[in-house]
Amino acid sequence: MFNFINSLVLPLIAAALIPLLLHLLNRKKLKIVPFSSLRFLKELQSKRVRQIKLYQLLIILLRMLFIIFLVLAFARPTVRHFLGGKGGQARTTAVIILDNSYSMQAQQGLQSLFGRAKLSLKTILQSFNPNDHITILLPLPDSLQQLTVSKKNRLSVKRLKPTNYSPDFSSVVMRAKSIFKRFPNFNRELYLITDGKIPTTALNDSARKILKHLNARIYIINTAANIPLNNISIDSAAIQTRLAERQKPVTVSVTLENHASQTKQITVSLFDGTARMAMQLVSLPAQSKRRISLRFTPGHTGFFPLKVEIDDDDLLADNAYYLALFIPESVPVLYVQNQIPVELREALNTLSDRSNLKIRQSDYNHWYGEPLADFQLLVLNDPPQITQTFLMHLRRFLDSGHDVILIPGMRLTPTAYNRLTNQLLSKNLFKELVKVSDQNHYFTLGTLSSGTNLFGNLFENRPAKIEWPPFYQYFKLTPSGRILLRFTNGDPFLSRFSFKTSGHLWLFSAGLSMPWNRLPVSGIFLPFLHRLLSLAANNDSHSEHFIVGQPISVFLNNLKLQGSFRLIPPEGQAVIIIPRQTFRGLRFDFDGFARPGHYKIFHNKKPVRLFAVNLSKREWSKPYFNLARFRPDIRLLSPDKLSIKKLKSARSGKELWPYFLLLALMMLLLEMMLIKKLEGKPESALSS
Repeated sequence: MFNFINSLVLPLIAAALIPLLLHLLNRKKLKIVPFSSLRFLKELQSKRVRQIKLYQLLIILLRMLFIIFLVLAFARPTVRHFLGGKGGQARTTAVIILDNSYSMQAQQGLQSLFGRAKLSLKTILQSFNPNDHITILLPLPDSLQQLTVSKKNRLSVKRLKPTNYSPDFSSVVMRAKSIFKRFPNFNRELYLITDGKIPTTALNDSARKILKHLNARIYIINTAANIPLNNISIDSAAIQTRLAERQKPVTVSVTLENHASQTKQITVSLFDGTARMAMQLVSLPAQSKRRISLRFTPGHTGFFPLKVEIDDDDLLADNAYYLALFIPESVPVLYVQNQIPVELREALNTLSDRSNLKIRQSDYNHWYGEPLADFQLLVLNDPPQITQTFLMHLRRFLDSGHDVILIPGMRLTPTAYNRLTNQLLSKNLFKELVKVSDQNHYFTLGTLSSGTNLFGNLFENRPAKIEWPPFYQYFKLTPSGRILLRFTNGDPFLSRFSFKTSGHLWLFSAGLSMPWNRLPVSGIFLPFLHRLLSLAANNDSHSEHFIVGQPISVFLNNLKLQGSFRLIPPEGQAVIIIPRQTFRGLRFDFDGFARPGHYKIFHNKKPVRLFAVNLSKREWSKPYFNLARFRPDIRLLSPDKLSIKKLKSARSGKELWPYFLLLALMMLLLEMMLIKKLEGKPESALSS
């Protein structure tokens, strides 16, 4: 079926009847004239007359066809093009999804992939008519940006910029469906301008179902097609040292990925601000990942804005990864116990004098009056009773994001301790008290659980096996939480339980004094106690790092809603921020940051929090979604061969006016040949 671009001239086809009408009107009535016998002349000319009438009818037909073909040529008929066009002069609803993720920043020569995308977008926009409805959708992490192009609202393509996001494309597909439903024009076109790096996780099942059955022509313009990418990315980085201390090595693990098709050698550097702290030369095979470790020794306490950086390549955005580290100058700890044993008291005093742990010792008659908000850690040893007030203070401290260490004693029964664990953990953990039959028999501790950092960096040369002192009794606990230390028979000795508020409960199954064990008089006791208290107190290590574009909540537990608060982003321009008071302390909520880097919060003029924001690694999470295989009728367009004429042809169809004009000329030529032949008939007839 034909479609006509200039259908207004089609009524002129009626002019094809003019030759026929002229022929009928010009026919004259025969006059009877007396003449001698014509019998021999009639016999001679009868056959020739029939031929002349036939030629006349053919000439009339050719003239009619000439007019028909000429009018059709001016009407510009079209047929379905190989790209699927069928629109003619019908209005078009077009949705253009422009991939603005950070991988589009990749540089190819003097132009980025996003630059190529903008050129393609400009060409596409120029192919539409003024009455078409055009919408440009730019995906964001959890939403989208919608731009409508119309006569009154002309889009400046130059203003469009790539982002640092790795967005979710599900929302833009759903919005495209609603736009097509709202503007149901005859032509419906969906364009996706991308570099093809859309992970399968970026499209949910609902979005895929929409794409599968969407009643629209879908075009994909891949700006990275047939272009080799020379890129190595920092997939992730993390501070492996659970407890960072001044003048002790800190390990940073870095995961690198080579996206190029060749082996690459790069230099990986670790910076503290602008000072290079560590460096390593790494060789990466093509299309591979590798994890390395960098080490540095902090020379001071306070905040460390760490940055892992690699050599420049085609994509600079993923060549840096930011980390935030905080080493406190002092860590306040509240230790509560009635009648503290001499060995334990001496150990606590030694730690207060020789480490950054500042341990305040109290008893159960006075600890309710202590300012709990001023302490990073609460240690409860051998509580005399579990009351509702006791549980309320304990819950409030855990909800503030801090840790609690609970060491059982002989004052309470397993039933009383289960009241505590049931209130906090909704579990009854304590069973019977297990004792040895005599002093010649004892229990021993086994090896540390996998991944436990309880003795990391504790020894100059880590011993192959730790010699634990004998244990004579302990409470048998139901295995639960994360078990950090076990007895050789498998029973838990030290477990850790996490709460949604990021606080932890460290639970022992035995006391740290006689008659439970000989731990206080062993050489391992002081290092063990120091490591335990430091790890628990540094749960809030100020080492948060977040993802670009995602909402962020930051808590400050030891400050009140007084004075002014400012946020200094990577670009350096301070912004006044207002927190809100919660049971965990001050809470700062941010909708999300568009730029990776370090962000620092100041209270008045004092820095109180440092956190890092990084790119999402989802951009390189393979496999990528192959839309062309998902829907076979999708058309792939090359950005280098994209043209306004081709797009219009794809929309309206292939124009046939040259063919109809040629047919009209052929009719005219045939008519001239027949006329010339007809004019020669009388002469031939007479000569015969």
